[in-house]
Amino acid sequence: ALDEVADVTLVDRKEAFFHRIASLRASVRKDWTEAPFISYGNLLKNGRVVRDTVTGLDPGPREVLLESGQRLGYDVAVIATGAEYNEPARFTGATTEEAAKAFRESQERFAAASSVLVVGGGPAGVELSAEIKLAHPAATVTLIHGRNALLEGDHNPKLGQRALARLRAIGVDVRLGTTVSAT
Repeated sequence: ALDEVADVTLVDRKEAFFHRIASLRASVRKDWTEAPFISYGNLLKNGRVVRDTVTGLDPGPREVLLESGQRLGYDVAVIATGAEYNEPARFTGATTEEAAKAFRESQERFAAASSVLVVGGGPAGVELSAEIKLAHPAATVTLIHGRNALLEGDHNPKLGQRALARLRAIGVDVRLGTTVSAT
């Protein structure tokens, strides 16, 4: 929306937007390998996308410092660094091909596994458990969660109850009140 009212420059180290939610399915299903990547090619009509890494801001002259040595002037700087996640919900590498390769490796690991343990009953753990079990019904999928209900926190308790029922209905072994310890 800013593209229509401002001179927008988007700086990103990646060559495409990475839709993290689709990454969990892409880590399991081959037909979703490319789905998490949305090209920046048509994102901005008036602005531009610069593929680089921001290394700093110089507030005096209002410049963004890039790893390449380039300096970009700005009137307003929006710092939207996102978050880093563990695999499989991670953009691995610098290009979509490198990230897609990591998804293919993950798909092969899940396809070869006779059993999978998922630790954590938050949104990612619940979704990943279901994705694995639906893609590989013969595999034993176990989800352990330290609390007594899935999706606790800001979520409606009924959502956690429905997720638990759905996971159990598709054959995921859900163990609540269970933790992992290093021995």
